[in-house]
Formats: sequence, structure tokens, C-alpha cells
Amino acid sequence: MTSGRIPSTTVGPFIVAIIVGLTSPAPASAQVLRGILSERDTYTPIPLGTLTLTGEFGDTLAQTLTDESGFFQFETPGAGTYYLIAAAVGYRAVQSEALDVEQETVKIVELSMPVRPIPLPGFQIEAEYQEPERPGLAGTGFYERAAEGKGEVIWPGQVFASDARYVQTLFYGNRIAAVRQTQYDRPGPWNDEILLRDLDGESVWCAPAIYIDGIWVQELNPGESIADAVPMDELLAVEMYQWPFYVPHEYQGWGDCGVVLFWTKRYGAA
Repeated sequence: MTSGRIPSTTVGPFIVAIIVGLTSPAPASAQVLRGILSERDTYTPIPLGTLTLTGEFGDTLAQTLTDESGFFQFETPGAGTYYLIAAAVGYRAVQSEALDVEQETVKIVELSMPVRPIPLPGFQIEAEYQEPERPGLAGTGFYERAAEGKGEVIWPGQVFASDARYVQTLFYGNRIAAVRQTQYDRPGPWNDEILLRDLDGESVWCAPAIYIDGIWVQELNPGESIADAVPMDELLAVEMYQWPFYVPHEYQGWGDCGVVLFWTKRYGAA
């Protein structure tokens, strides 16, 4: 096993879960995940961080705390694909990429967490949906825009927990979005388009600009709907922003009805 700092990888300008494919023999009939939890950018070890080991489908298998050096270790139930979720006071929780563990080996992992300021006493803080940062979204600006609160967000955890078969279903009952049936030949959800409420009038709805993985979709193919372009089994997260005040500057310039951003598992290493 090598010594010294474990090399990092990046997605965009953000350092995400750093997975090092080093393996070494483990005790007979054992598979081990071990590594270091550190602060993003500074690599300062994070003590007393909570590490949760989950299975491929999100089931919780075990938990442990890091020591004063940020060190943690798990024995996995067997060979297979696992994930680690790290949480600590003063930091934003993160989820690792998929970790493929082989039979009777040791896999070395380093997770880095972004600092999350702790609110000072006396300030009213509204509750918000909390979930681990996903590697596939870390470089898109999704988390920074969500923290600003200028739009509506459908988080990865909400997508995962939904039993929706089509993306349009996720917009039912949304505060600023609606779903309307069009005149295409295909019935049901294939006929549904997504609208945003126009800030010029509470009863006015309009068709927003659609982006998929950061790319503007000028128009769908004839007869195609957003359910074709973004299948539910590929969807990771959604953002909605109303024109003109709340649209992020990098997505302005395409129409005057706001934007809907779809992020899929095809983008990066989700």
C-alpha cells in the first residue's frame, strides 16, 4: 500500500468523493472499506464524522465515526457495489461514487466535504430538505443555486423516493409549475408538456426553455415529449426558475418564460 497523500480527482471546479482503486489482501472471507474523511480544499482531517455504509439500492448496512485522524473502516457483507454517506457538524453531507468491492480485498477511499457555515443564534432559519451531495451534480452549480432559494428544486432523494413513471408527474401540485395536455397523437403523459407560472400574472402560464444536462433543447423531435427525452430511470434532479427575476444568469437569453433544468445520470459520474 502506498504512503503519503491520496491523489484527488475533480469534476468541474469541485472536488468530490475521491476514490482510489488501491486494493490489498484482506483477512480470509472479509472485504474491507477504509479511508479518510477530510475537508475539501484544505485536506484537514474531520474527526467524529458519521460514515454510513449503504447497499447498491440505498439500504443502510452499517455506521461508524471517524477518529481524530479522520480514519474510518467497514467490513462489507460481501463483494459487490456499495456507497458511503458522510456527515459532520459544520459540513455539507456527501455521498461517494459507486464503490465496487472485490472478494477478500481492502479498498481505500478518501471522502472530502465542503464547509457549511453554522447559523448564529438569534437568526431564524427555515427548514430545508437535506440530503448528501451527489458527485454527478457537484460540478453543475446545482447545490449553490439551490442554496440561493430563487427557484424550485426537485432533489435527487425526492426523485429516488418517487414512484412516478414519467417526469411530468413530479410537477403535479408544484407552486410555480403545471402540466398541460397538448394535441399530439400519443395519449397520456406522452401528450403532457410542462409550463411555468408567468410572474406578470398569477393565472398566466407559459412554456419555459428546457435544458437537459446544461444543453438548451430548442425543440423536441416531432411527436416526442419530455418523457421521451428524460426517462425517469435516468433522471437525477430538476430545477425551475421563473422569468425575469429568478433565472440564473448562465441560463438567460432563451425566451421570456423562465427555464427548467433537467440533470440526468448521463451527466458526469452520477
